[in-house]
Amino acid sequence: GEVARPPRGAEEEAGAGLRFREELVCDWRRVLRVVQGSEEGTVIDTRSASSFAGLKSRYGTAAGHIPASLNVPYRSLLSPQDASYLLPSRALRDAVAASGAPMAPTREGGEPLWVASCGSGVSACVLALAAVHACGRTLERTVLYDGSWAEWGARPDLPRERFKSQP
Repeated sequence: GEVARPPRGAEEEAGAGLRFREELVCDWRRVLRVVQGSEEGTVIDTRSASSFAGLKSRYGTAAGHIPASLNVPYRSLLSPQDASYLLPSRALRDAVAASGAPMAPTREGGEPLWVASCGSGVSACVLALAAVHACGRTLERTVLYDGSWAEWGARPDLPRERFKSQP
């Protein structure tokens, strides 16, 4: 449940200029604040539509998704010709916007918070990359929930939904 930090000295071993940025990662507590509305934001789940809907489950967890989250399967952001490439920028923006993700500034004029989630905290990074690359977002307002569904779905004390259809 805590934000994973690299082992002491790992940043130096990984290479010059690399450093862990805690503000780009959030834990289940912050996600819960977003879900409950005490912090403005949108959770975007990058798992497959069937996993999101609760038709299948992995990681030994309950089936479903985080309440009020949107679904943008990470594979929908990749080139159908070569999945090692993202779609062109306009197609990326269109795919994310089609999910209902807020693209416009907030009432206060700021950038809306997106919390990228997936099954285990890895494929959500595809959304974060697409958000910065194609949607003009800053990293600080597109944070990774590294626990993702593997953590959320395993906790009986956290709310979950199933069979939510997307627009």
